Amino acid sequence: MMKFSGRVGLALLICCALPVAAHAQGAEESCAVTRDPMSLAPGEFVWSPQVAPTGPLFIVISLPQQRAFVYRNGVQIGVSTVSTGRKGYETPTGLFTVLEKDADHRSNLYDDAPMPFMLRLTWGGVAIHAGRDPGYPQSHGCIRLPLAFAKSLFEAVPHGTQVVVTDRAIDPGLRVTPTMFARGKTVTTKSKGDHWSPELAPTGHVAIVISGADQTLSVMRGGVEIGRTRIWISGDEPLHTHALMLTKSDAKIDSVKNVSGAGAWMLIDLPGDAALPEEARHSHDIDRIAVPPGFSARLRAILKPGTTMLISDLPMDTAEAPQVRLIGEGK
Repeated sequence: MMKFSGRVGLALLICCALPVAAHAQGAEESCAVTRDPMSLAPGEFVWSPQVAPTGPLFIVISLPQQRAFVYRNGVQIGVSTVSTGRKGYETPTGLFTVLEKDADHRSNLYDDAPMPFMLRLTWGGVAIHAGRDPGYPQSHGCIRLPLAFAKSLFEAVPHGTQVVVTDRAIDPGLRVTPTMFARGKTVTTKSKGDHWSPELAPTGHVAIVISGADQTLSVMRGGVEIGRTRIWISGDEPLHTHALMLTKSDAKIDSVKNVSGAGAWMLIDLPGDAALPEEARHSHDIDRIAVPPGFSARLRAILKPGTTMLISDLPMDTAEAPQVRLIGEGK
């Protein structure tokens, strides 16, 4: 995986220069990939798509860090400064999908204001687009990016790409190793409503949604449900809300935990989720979940870097379902 370090020196010298007057448009070229993301000045960015040329994209927006992190196939390919919603117009948090793309969009709410390279997150007016980045939240709720970065992102992102907006700082080094696929931790009872129909969507981004309220796991591929099963959850504590992304399959970890295809998942803190302490990084809510072995084997077979997983206590098939409450409309 590409790593961004805090090294300076040559990396800083070759990094794009950004005069104050250019903040409205941002830098014209990417900074060096070795640049520390938190040292980027307003309007600066790193864009290195060649390190992962293909695969599903996943975007994380951190409000406290005012940064956008872009992953493809589980590898970080870009990071940029952003400007999000100011007080009274706060950018909503949660898990969203890109609903619409428009390279020459203009605002329907704010005096026909230009919103170049717009990626719509909600039908209520929240989007990612190019715009002025003064170095702090200043928008009416949208997520503003440097123009060059917004253009590159627009060209790379397909409809349906998942976007997490979080009120937590992102720790790219925080990994968990789920045991939900461990052969010794499964159940044998098949419940009514279970199905596995991968032919409904042979290709596309794989997303797993787990509902603690319904004790149900749903598998989506390309936005279509291809599987669903009953799960069993140990303990009385709620599952809370978590988002995870599979970054790589680690054979060494898999062999130690007797897990095939689980690999390393990056944990992304969502609103209401207490940050995990160091000692709990390998003891996650997902380890309380048991899955029927036949279903688990089928699911393992389609897991690959870039797969995302949402865990929630909300029901699956109501207006309060996680894919309705956390994906799409937002606040």
